[in-house]
Amino acid sequence: MSNKQRAREQKTTCSNQTDARGTMPNQPASSGIGQGDQSGPVEGDSVRMPLSDMTRDAYEIDSPRFPQKGKVLIFNNINFKNGMSDRIGSDQDASTMYQRFSDLGFEPQLFNDCTHDDMMEKLKNAACEDHSLFSCFACVILSHGDQDGIWATDESPVLKTEDLMATMNSRNCKSLIGKPKIFIIQACRGHQSDQGVVVGIADRVKSDASGDSEEYKAHLAQQEKTFQTIRLPSDVDFLLVQATSPGRTSIRNTQTGSPFIQRLSEAMSDMEENDDFLEVLTKVNRNMAFNFSTGKGEGTTIGVKQMPCFTSMLTKKLYLKKGC
Repeated sequence: MSNKQRAREQKTTCSNQTDARGTMPNQPASSGIGQGDQSGPVEGDSVRMPLSDMTRDAYEIDSPRFPQKGKVLIFNNINFKNGMSDRIGSDQDASTMYQRFSDLGFEPQLFNDCTHDDMMEKLKNAACEDHSLFSCFACVILSHGDQDGIWATDESPVLKTEDLMATMNSRNCKSLIGKPKIFIIQACRGHQSDQGVVVGIADRVKSDASGDSEEYKAHLAQQEKTFQTIRLPSDVDFLLVQATSPGRTSIRNTQTGSPFIQRLSEAMSDMEENDDFLEVLTKVNRNMAFNFSTGKGEGTTIGVKQMPCFTSMLTKKLYLKKGC
């Protein structure tokens, strides 16, 4: 595809941004269960991708197709004008994430004290850019939050996480189709603190999960065309990483920043080229679960605990350290 063709495609995509439900901003959402299943393919919304993208085990990072890692947008909200307390110490988190993603080859963009409209505009602008040479995209949000989403610095309504992510989905950013889109959020998700529970140590339980059958892979490999028209879910290839579990508060130290961001940064710094990022996140979860507690020091059962979580819509393994 030529640069002019990419530009035309990007222009079309940006002029037709949809919301989290897949509807146009001025178009009413359909009501009734199952209404969305009745819509057929929309002319011009199909994509072309190599057949190998459907069968490969890992995302293509640092390759001739995608020689650059991608952009990371970092929203660092500290000073609030909506009555919420200022998030002292967040600069430490922003600096840490800026450095870690820079080390991985990303192009970081830092935005401080953004309003509701600022955050949405910057994400939509990023979706309008051409990511054809990039292998992935990332967004880090450091702010206040509650069970409904993320708070900006102004008095506007809360930003729903799904709306933030939808700006970069398959409908709104064509040049990121088939590529991982990572959202990392350091914010509370409610007002309940977790005091934890004292438990004994039990034996581990192992479980196996079967992968795609060899017959299915062989069937795909025998297709006559190198390219084929397929229909993908709008929310495919997303990874949402959150500092705490639903309904819980997230801890931030005014001097050193957030314990979750600290541990995530350490894990990203220690990554090897063959480390799948989901395995890295699982190690962060384990570290926070077993080794962190407020009160009389880390590693104790006294004080408040915090359990990070991540939701994966990835379709392949993600080796972020590759090429570094």
